[in-house]
Amino acid sequence: MLYSSLLKCCVLDFVCFVGDWNLVGMRIEDVQSRFQSFLARRHPSLLFSRKINFSRSCNISISNEAKVSGSITCINANITLRDGVRVARSSAIGAGQNGKLFFDTDVHVGPGSEISVSVHSLFIGCKTTFHSNATLTGDIAIGKGCIFSPGTAVISDNHVTDGHDPIRSLDKIYIDKHGHLPNKPVRIGDDVWVGMNAIILGGVSLGDGCIVGAGSIVTRDFPAYSCIAGNPAKLIKNR
Repeated sequence: MLYSSLLKCCVLDFVCFVGDWNLVGMRIEDVQSRFQSFLARRHPSLLFSRKINFSRSCNISISNEAKVSGSITCINANITLRDGVRVARSSAIGAGQNGKLFFDTDVHVGPGSEISVSVHSLFIGCKTTFHSNATLTGDIAIGKGCIFSPGTAVISDNHVTDGHDPIRSLDKIYIDKHGHLPNKPVRIGDDVWVGMNAIILGGVSLGDGCIVGAGSIVTRDFPAYSCIAGNPAKLIKNR
């Protein structure tokens, strides 16, 4: 069963929680701690994170078979986590500004990772795994069965560097006009292995079965079953 709205779920649970506890005189930190413990007992398959931020206009669907121990932020956006999703305690996932974040079945996110999207969509296919300290942000689509080693990054957003004005000032002008930073979508196929500390930048497409060497910086497209490495990444061989 999917919760069509985490807000609705939490409100109903809080009503039951208030009926079971005398909250008069308790500190807000103690109320929050006890409420999260109450949720963990009430929904044993869904381990709520230490920090959940969401707005009234968000839509969060979390499977009862998902286990989220990290933080979730949803501001005017959509988040879907399907069966078997695992998000480690020290990780953070989020969506804002009408962005869409979708984790298909059995996606695993390791500790220290940050995955976020605003305005655009970020899709992760089934059985894709992110080890520790992965960073993903922007318009990204990743296929099924991919392996992301520790410290990897996929970033579709960029800063504005045209002219000699301060970069922050140029960014602000662009955001005021477009509502977001410059963005070039990233597309990654099925069964792709990304080595430790590799970075995939905006506008890149990787075909099925590619292997990205550790420490590489990928700035251009590569076809299916390419083995690439270097800064910038170059074709080493084909599988």
